[in-house]
Amino acid sequence: MRFDYNPKETFYTFYLRKDTSDYMIPCKCAFGELLLEFLELDFKSILNNFPYDFLSNGICYEVKPNKFCKKYLSQINDRSMLFTIIEQSNEQYLKYFRSCSSPKYAIPYKKHIKDFFDTLESLQEDLSKYILTGTIDNGSMLEILEYTQNINVSFRFIESTHEIYSVYEINNIHSIVYFDLINCISKGIKIKQCENCHNFFIPKKRSDEIYCDRILKNNKTCKQIGYEEKAKSDPFMQAYTKARKTQHARIRYNSHIENYKEKHYEPWKKSAEKARDSFKENNDIDGFLKWLDDNKNSF
Repeated sequence: MRFDYNPKETFYTFYLRKDTSDYMIPCKCAFGELLLEFLELDFKSILNNFPYDFLSNGICYEVKPNKFCKKYLSQINDRSMLFTIIEQSNEQYLKYFRSCSSPKYAIPYKKHIKDFFDTLESLQEDLSKYILTGTIDNGSMLEILEYTQNINVSFRFIESTHEIYSVYEINNIHSIVYFDLINCISKGIKIKQCENCHNFFIPKKRSDEIYCDRILKNNKTCKQIGYEEKAKSDPFMQAYTKARKTQHARIRYNSHIENYKEKHYEPWKKSAEKARDSFKENNDIDGFLKWLDDNKNSF
């Protein structure tokens, strides 16, 4: 996998092969996205529904994508950590296979894949713990440097802008994950665990976000579902939401008033949120209800 890495940007430009062809697809990927994709992979499920076909004797000189792999790749817009992982595993196995004095002494390819996936599952677990606690245990995959390899670095110069930046070539999945993790740390990119689906995500607007924007069910995001569920058990959120909907409806009814939303709704919303948090801190729901009633026409 080849990266174009410009420290001034917030994304990589990288290139991946499409299926088994030699055609390389340029893609943009925000810092942290490769790490998040890796953390979401279910290696047991992938192994049980392996996206490549084995030969009948379990030994293979070449593996090709089957229908499952093509479907998987299409679901994620032809950009896949899975494809990179399998590609690396193939290269490792073929190198190992050619070194064997006889094919009959070679371990089956599926066992090789399982052993390789075991190391990646361990890396997932250690990364998750590090993200959540900031700690690394002795013997953690994050400490075992034998799984990482050197990263080839060259430099690119853009004559029109006189700009120079780094181009990285990484062909080891462990190194790719490390590289993205270190970039997140050095650039202060926060990775959090969604309190609804428990997957990891990068907050887009506020660092204190607790829900991600994944579509979970009924075409609703974790954020929508999470706050709806939270509101059901929070009388302050219930009162605020009901009042907010009433105030928002007034935007349509007062469309003849220029900039009604900016002049009336937004100031009310900002004040109501501040009042909600203040009254909630004092556990005074009656006071908040009175504030909402007293200020329904104040803006």
